[in-house]
Parts: sequence; C-alpha cells; structure tokens
Amino acid sequence: MDQIYWYAFGALIFGCFDSKVMSHTQTTPTQCQECEIYGHCFAHQLAIEGIDAFPKVHPTNAATGPNAHLFRAGEAATKLHIIRSGSVKTYRLSPDGDEVVLGFFLPGEIVGLEALASSSHQDFAVTLEPTQTCDLTVGEFRQVMQDDPKLSETIFRSLCSALDHAQNLLLIVGHLEAKARVAFFMLSLYHRLGQCLGDENRFKLPMDRRDIANHLGLTIETISRVLSQFQRDGVVKVDGKHVQIINRRALERLARPGDQTPTCSAAALSQPTD
Repeated sequence: MDQIYWYAFGALIFGCFDSKVMSHTQTTPTQCQECEIYGHCFAHQLAIEGIDAFPKVHPTNAATGPNAHLFRAGEAATKLHIIRSGSVKTYRLSPDGDEVVLGFFLPGEIVGLEALASSSHQDFAVTLEPTQTCDLTVGEFRQVMQDDPKLSETIFRSLCSALDHAQNLLLIVGHLEAKARVAFFMLSLYHRLGQCLGDENRFKLPMDRRDIANHLGLTIETISRVLSQFQRDGVVKVDGKHVQIINRRALERLARPGDQTPTCSAAALSQPTD
C-alpha cells in the first residue's frame, strides 16, 4: 500500500553515471513566475491557494544527467526536489534484491515528500533522462508549514486525494486484467505529461517498457501486446516511446471495465481535457 501511495502522492504535486559526476548546481534560483512550467508546478498550485511559500525559502536549481540518483534508501532526507524538466523513477529493493518500481515523477511534481515524516529516505530516486530540479531544504519547508496553516491544510487535502488515487490504483493492479492496467497508466500520463507539454493528445514516454511492466506487475511482452492491440483498435498510436491518444473515451472505458464512473481520479487532481 505504501509503495503505491507515495507514487500517487508524487503524481499530485510524473545507474550508469554517478550524480556527483553528471550534475552541477546554480546558487541563484530562477523566480517561480518566470519558470516555463510554472503553470503546472507545485508552486503554482500553492499560489492558487493564496500561499506564497517559496519567497520564504531559498531553492537552488540543479541539473543532472540520466541514471543519476537524487537520493538512495537510508540516506539522510534533507531536500525536496521539484522536477523542472526530465523525469525521475522511484523504486525499492525487494528482500531478494529485485527492483520494484514505485512510480514516476514528471515536470512540476515534487520528489522526496516522505522526508517530511522521516529523517531518512525509504526509497531510491533515479533520473530517467537529463533532468533539472528546483531543490528545497526540508527544514525550511517545515518551517513554512508551521508559519502558514494554509500550506498544511493544502497538503492535507492533497493527501486525501492521493489516498483515493492509491485505492483506485490498488484495484487496477490487484484485480483487473492487463488491458485495464495499461489503459489506467496511459490515462495518468495523458493528464500529467500531455498537458504539461502543451499538447494533450501527444506525449513521449520517459520510461521504458521494462519499467512500465515492473510498475504494473506485468511482463514486457504483455505491455507490447496490449499496446499493439490498442493501436489496432484505433485507441492509441505508438511509435517507439511516442504516444498519441486517438480515442480518449475508449481508453477510459478500457481503464474501468464494468464501471461507468468518470476516470478523473485516475489522474489525481488533473484537470479535465474537455
């Protein structure tokens, strides 16, 4: 439950090189309002709520290459990371040492929120591609929460919405067939990544099919078979990692077999597309 929960919470707010080698940090942060993803960022959501949090803290801008860890399980939890560009995968290791993919964080979303409840990270977070982040210290963020009750209230509401999303994801992954799992996942990316890129019908998958299969409890062959079926049925068009949603309503029906309720919760807190 906690694995899926943290994926959902991250959705609200989406190796080979060591991060010390492939990263650099700028000491002068960009103003939030000047950032190209401001309209889709956690900071903007706070502004809508009348919360002016970030002028009270001092974020730094960091850039890192692919396959670089933002943090590892067991490390001290000192920072929160807002994704400005690129993407991040979070995972844990099973008792047998196998990787279990928890979720994916996309531009505008915040990574490392478990740091607010623990002194150390429980998960691993690794970049999937060249990624830029806006980093906040946990101490400063906690202080802002204490000083501004509105911020605590906003995060509480986000937690409630994330819990609803987690329950939906548990149902999908635990009880429904492969087509429903893949459709649910594509709808989530449709809302989260498609809108951020400014084209609600087209987006590029930042993760590979191995990670998708791991996250959904399927095999790579099943992911490929389901996507091919969706393409033959005219639901989506897939070209490598590039995806175009052809028939969103059909995809929604696939994601909720036997249920006629809206699928807004499938992309927690995302806005409807029509």
